Amino acid sequence: MLCQIEEALKGNEVILVKAGKPVARLVAYRGPSRPRRPGCMADEISIAADFGLIPDDIAKKFGINNETDATAARHPRTGLVARGQSFTG
Repeated sequence: MLCQIEEALKGNEVILVKAGKPVARLVAYRGPSRPRRPGCMADEISIAADFGLIPDDIAKKFGINNETDATAARHPRTGLVARGQSFTG
């Protein structure tokens, strides 16, 4: 297997076979084409105010009361709701 890896590192495509049938293609990993830029979609995507809230009918099945659950905390960045927790940031 080591020589197949060396071939892939040279830029060659290696086909791995089992019982004479191809099962995998081995190529050198080159990483992402460009580094990821966090925040590049800032101000282009928004999260709805009610995102993360559980609909009342489903919440009831899990014993959650959306209106009286005073321990619900909303994450300041994502807006996700965590009940019985607080978010620190």
